[in-house]
Amino acid sequence: MIILRWLRSNKLISIILYDRLFSDPSLKNQCMKKIAIFASGSGSNAENIARYFESHKYIKVALILSNNPKAYVLKRAEKLGIPVYIFNRDDLYRNNKVKERLLNEGIDLIVLAGFLWLVPSSIVRAWPNKIVNIHPALLPGYGGKGMYGERVH
Repeated sequence: MIILRWLRSNKLISIILYDRLFSDPSLKNQCMKKIAIFASGSGSNAENIARYFESHKYIKVALILSNNPKAYVLKRAEKLGIPVYIFNRDDLYRNNKVKERLLNEGIDLIVLAGFLWLVPSSIVRAWPNKIVNIHPALLPGYGGKGMYGERVH
């Protein structure tokens, strides 16, 4: 297992991706592993992840998804040349457009990087043990109003 770490605003953020991507024997037949990142806000974590894997031989950020058409993460993705997908509640919860897009892109791992909506069970079932939330501790139960982004760390 390899733990990837980087510093952001003097806060250490750790995420275990390598293990999630290469621990499943069904994924070992493919060479390139594709990550999709869900983000609702500025996207600094998404950018850090994408930059980390920019020149990786076997892992890349293939898609950034957001429920917020004004999120700065979309500008970051554009600068990095990463395709984006903007969706609404119906796309995520009712008509499966988000799940279909993930499947069509051949996504191996989903990273929730400041994504504020509940992930539907259909996506959780389709990517068992392949979804990593980089803000998992005590949220949303103990965050309180406005507890996201920098305030979480």
